[in-house]
Amino acid sequence: MRRRPRTPPSPLPQRSGVDPVRVRLPFDGEWATVREHLVARLAA
Repeated sequence: MRRRPRTPPSPLPQRSGVDPVRVRLPFDGEWATVREHLVARLAA
C-alpha cells in the first residue's frame, strides 16, 4: 500500500485563526482569476 505524497507546507501564515486555502482551477476553464472561477462555480 502506497501512501499519498504529503502536501507541502503553506507559504502563507495563519491569520486570525484561519488557515490559508489552496484552490486548484480546472485546466479547461477560461477564468482569468480565482475569483471569476469561484463566482461562476458558486453562483446561486
